[in-house]
Amino acid sequence: MKSNILNHLYHFHDSALRPKPFAGWARSKSSELDVKRTRYLGENQEVIWDITADGYEVSDHIEMAGFYVSAIISYGNDSEGRLRIMKHLTFPMLRFQPNLTGSSFSHNFDGSFADIKVNGRIMKEYPEGNRAHLAAESLLFARIITEGLFGLKAVGLNKLSINPQLSSQCDKITLENIKLFSKCFDIKANEKGIDVIYNGSTYHTEQPKALFDFNACQFE
Repeated sequence: MKSNILNHLYHFHDSALRPKPFAGWARSKSSELDVKRTRYLGENQEVIWDITADGYEVSDHIEMAGFYVSAIISYGNDSEGRLRIMKHLTFPMLRFQPNLTGSSFSHNFDGSFADIKVNGRIMKEYPEGNRAHLAAESLLFARIITEGLFGLKAVGLNKLSINPQLSSQCDKITLENIKLFSKCFDIKANEKGIDVIYNGSTYHTEQPKALFDFNACQFE
């Protein structure tokens, strides 16, 4: 009797913790399969899908695997043309039952985007353009005061990848410095786990129009 109770509690605990083995949202809807898809080859012969040019709510998915983590990435656009990304990550080394592949821990990230924070503020709160205050120190000289003012924007494509050596899935994000003068910006590490963009203490530059790549890893 005691053994049956413990066995029942074990299976209840296991079913409560274990997520669905496959993310249902990774399957394309039947209404999304017959619409046109604008694809073309990039400079490195990669296939690029321009989801904003189609004007439909469409989706697709890709599967990636490494030594320590595998992922199903569902991507597309919503009815307003905005990018939609959802992720299903599986960690084979974390199993609820030994030697049972179906019991590997997995987790769904619904619409997950990494927050890019500069000095504690989300990047979208900064102006996309150069702002400067001029202070005349004499008739012949004007000083451009730029402390605390930033010009940043996200450019390029979001690049999703699996780290083959670590149990993590990473997003590669590219920022462009569009400030013209002085030190451009400092990006500090965020201690919220998956939101960490840069693992050092501070990153800064003095080069205008420079591009910077940051990796935001989940379950690193």
